[in-house]
Amino acid sequence: MTGKEQLISRLNDAYAMEKAQHKILEGQLDDAKDFEDLRSRLEEHIQETNTQCDRLEQGIESLGGKLSGMKGASGSFMGTIQGMTTGLGADKLVKHTMADFAAEHYEIAMYETIKTAATELGYREIVQMCDDTIREEQDMADFLHEQLPATVTAAVQSAAGVETTEAESTAGARPEPAFGERIDDNGEDVI
Repeated sequence: MTGKEQLISRLNDAYAMEKAQHKILEGQLDDAKDFEDLRSRLEEHIQETNTQCDRLEQGIESLGGKLSGMKGASGSFMGTIQGMTTGLGADKLVKHTMADFAAEHYEIAMYETIKTAATELGYREIVQMCDDTIREEQDMADFLHEQLPATVTAAVQSAAGVETTEAESTAGARPEPAFGERIDDNGEDVI
């Protein structure tokens, strides 16, 4: 397989990965209904994912390649991520956020490999496409990282029978306990 054929293959893998991620994100919108910032950002990222698919298709065609109908390893990876978050119960949103965070990093790694190959082969348009997409994926990963404390807090409070709003379950709402230490709602040590 030539370097160009390898690049086209990687672009097709990325395309399959983005298509799989699109379906996963759409399926998570209802679960995020009580977290307006998260839901809104998921909707925005679905649109970004559509744009990324368009870019990938254009990149493949610009190299004389064709979109593959094969799912590929990257699409299978995204299916595995989705499988980890089905039927999870009360902390479903936490596991979705964790899986999405991991998936964003996998996507970043995928685009870094494409970018490296495109740089070696002299395909500047593909390099630029990767830079744009990496920036979008990193922004989403950063956002999801910020959301993890709020989703975990809401899940823990829900399990304890405490109703919360998104604003009440934000990071920093309580002091950080030392390892093994428990604190109550007022930030006091529990003995």
